[in-house]
Amino acid sequence: MSSRKDSEQCTVDSDQFTVTDIEGSLASEGASSDPRVHSFRDLQVWQKAIQLTVAIYKVTQTFPREELYGLTSQIRQSAVSIPSNMQKDKDG
Repeated sequence: MSSRKDSEQCTVDSDQFTVTDIEGSLASEGASSDPRVHSFRDLQVWQKAIQLTVAIYKVTQTFPREELYGLTSQIRQSAVSIPSNMQKDKDG
């Protein structure tokens, strides 16, 4: 099982396509019914970014093996940085 951790913000498990935040809660859990934003997890844009990250991991899994440390790695790092930076900005 391989996983990628970016800046201690978000972990994406590329074997099972499960995304968890640093505290371990599933990112697929929806926001509360309260319209106020209490956490970065409440932001729809963050939730969409997580969905995009998972989709990118699925797509890049089909890339040629020789691209694993080249293009595939760069695309995955870019995808993970989107929700990670949102979390950093909201919490910071």
